[in-house]
Amino acid sequence: DKQNRLNRMTLQRGRDRANERIRHDEKNFKIIECDYVVDSNGTVENTFSLVKKIIEKTKEGA
Repeated sequence: DKQNRLNRMTLQRGRDRANERIRHDEKNFKIIECDYVVDSNGTVENTFSLVKKIIEKTKEGA
């Protein structure tokens, strides 16, 4: 029905935008592997594995 079609179109637009962002970031940013970063509060975080998981999940959804 009409609502399902709109939902599918909205979902597809979101996927398209996410894929455009992935392509943009791959072209314009360099990945520098690191195990720890210090955030603005001075907290040391083990972020590399978290960032890697986010990237993998984003690519899975593509």
